[in-house]
This record gives sequence, C-alpha cells and structure tokens, in this order.
Amino acid sequence: TTFNGTHTLHCPDIGADIKACQKAGKKVVLSLGGGNIYTYGLETAADGQRFADTVWNMFLGGTHKYRPYDDAVLDGIDLDLESGAQTGYPAFISQLRSYFKSASKQYIISAAPQCVYPDAYLHLTMSSSWIDNAYVQFYNNPCNLANIDNQWNFDYASWDRLAKSNANPNSKIFVGLPAGDRAAGNGYLDLGTLQSGLGRLYANYSSTFGGIMLWDASWYTNNQDYVRQLSSWVKAHMACDGTDTPTSTPPTPSTTGVP
Repeated sequence: TTFNGTHTLHCPDIGADIKACQKAGKKVVLSLGGGNIYTYGLETAADGQRFADTVWNMFLGGTHKYRPYDDAVLDGIDLDLESGAQTGYPAFISQLRSYFKSASKQYIISAAPQCVYPDAYLHLTMSSSWIDNAYVQFYNNPCNLANIDNQWNFDYASWDRLAKSNANPNSKIFVGLPAGDRAAGNGYLDLGTLQSGLGRLYANYSSTFGGIMLWDASWYTNNQDYVRQLSSWVKAHMACDGTDTPTSTPPTPSTTGVP
C-alpha cells in the first residue's frame, strides 16, 4: 500500500523482516540503482546532498513522516550504479558520512561495480569517496573468474590498488559470483575450479580480500548445497573479516596469468 495522499510505498512486513534478520546478526543495506530499468543519476553535488538527506531520514537513522519500513533502521547503502551521471555521488556519500559520525550505530557504504576496470558508472565515486566494501561483479563479462589465467581479460590487481588507495584504510574487495548456473550470463563455476581461483586471489591479495558476494538470494535458495559447501570452504580457508581464523590454509597458488 501507499501512505495516504502519496505515491510512497508503505511496507511494514519488509520492515519486520529487516529487524528479524538484524536480530539474527545479519546486516541489511539499501541497494540503489540497478540495470535495464531506466536512466537515473545525480547531476550535481547539491543533488547528492539532498538525496542523502532523504535516504538518511526515510531508511537510516533519521526521522520522516513517511518511512517505508517504519521503525526498521537499515545498516547502510550499496551503490549498484549502471546508468546516468555520477557527479553527485561523492557528495551523497560525504553527506551520509556526516550523519554517521554522530550516530550510535555503525553503517556500511558499499558499491557493486562490474569487473571491467575502471567501472563506467562507479569509478569516480569509488576513487574519491569512503568505501567499506566493493562487491565486484566477476560475471557477465570476459573478466569473470573463469578467465583468471588470461591476463588480457582478468584484472584483480587494479581493484586491489583501488581499495588500497581508498580514504578508508580498511576498504575491502568481495568477489562477486553467480549463486546459480542461470543467475548470470557467465561466471558460474564448479566448486573445484572456484576454490582454486579464490585460493589464489586470497593468497596474493589477502590484505584487501573481504570475502564472497553471491547474486542473488533467489538463486541461493535454489542452489543451497553449492552455497553451503562454498561457505564452509571459505570459513575453513580464509580469514575474511579480520576476526575469524581459518582452520587450514588455501592451496598454494600459481601465479601464472595473475596480473
């Protein structure tokens, strides 16, 4: 339904779901953008600041008479920009961070670029703004993880350098992968091939390696055995969040073809 006299959706059931996930220890962020829908963008810094005010007040720690998820407070924002002008997004992030500094809750700012470097819609923002996590989509492009041995297609080193140069000294790269064999046009790998590639990336770029991102939840639901095995392997071989200690070490990596 919508709030009376507005076109703003009111989704109390989703708000309850968000709080249930958070109670279970999960962080839930608002992903902005998307592809194949329409053209969008922020033309100016002033646009970015105004948009940040709206997002903060309607979805995060602020107040607004129309909050789609009622009193549920999301854990941050994710930029999945695939269209339009990007000029205003650094100001958008800066304005949000000005709110975060005085908040009692920790918030996340993440981005989900395509694996082609530099990303056409996010590079300006990622190279000039505070980014906690980059969920790089290593699928739907020749730079997918299947081509790890092709130095002309696969390029993880550039993302590693971008993370290291970020204003956030703890900025991390997550390897984005399809959660099912039809979740993306390419990039889905059998577990053996995937584990080999991930082990090599982790060994070579461990300081910026944050973990794995899977697209998307519906494919995860229909491919649970695969995801469980991948999750167990990651937890056993990688300390991705800086706190967990792996129970064993990844396979010794080959450097052949790794940029």
